[in-house]
Amino acid sequence: MRFFFLFLILAGSSPAFAAASGLEPQISKFEFQAVHFGDFPSVDMICVRGLCPVGEVGVGISNNSYVPPAYNQKVAITHYHGAKISTPEFSYFDDKMFMVRFVIECNRQGVDECVDAVKKGLDGEYGLIPLVDSRSDNMTSSSEFVTESGSLITIFRVKEGRGRLFPTVRIVDKTLMDRLRKSFNPDYVPRKIEILDSLESPPATE
Repeated sequence: MRFFFLFLILAGSSPAFAAASGLEPQISKFEFQAVHFGDFPSVDMICVRGLCPVGEVGVGISNNSYVPPAYNQKVAITHYHGAKISTPEFSYFDDKMFMVRFVIECNRQGVDECVDAVKKGLDGEYGLIPLVDSRSDNMTSSSEFVTESGSLITIFRVKEGRGRLFPTVRIVDKTLMDRLRKSFNPDYVPRKIEILDSLESPPATE
């Protein structure tokens, strides 16, 4: 159920904000655990969902063709900057890695401290530029950032069960994410994020 909810977030069919640039968007120069956005799946990964083109396939996984293929690294990190996390999951569209996702697995008492540790780690490695803190309601809350390389990072919490919050980190390449959403909804209009235009603009020449 959580995977299905996540997929609805990724492939939401409602049009967003209009983009007004005539330039072809670029894939951000970002890597997590030596995997770069736009990379083809590695043969040393294991498929955990969807129809995966290469690598070993996990036992009993969902092979729904409508779900973007997702992989775990066979040798994966268990902690990120001291905070315990789930096995990072790498999702692919058109055989290109477009999203990294992991859950911060801290107990209720230490969750805020863990989120802060992860956020500081991400900032130290990738440089976080905060966007407007958004979407806080009875079910979810989230904070969104742009990295110095032009990727989008969202840290959000979904309430489950007895009001417990499960912090999740989602790192995406906007260009590839927009292509995915467009494939599910031809009327989708990419969201305009002005800070990305300044990051993608070539340096001025004297």
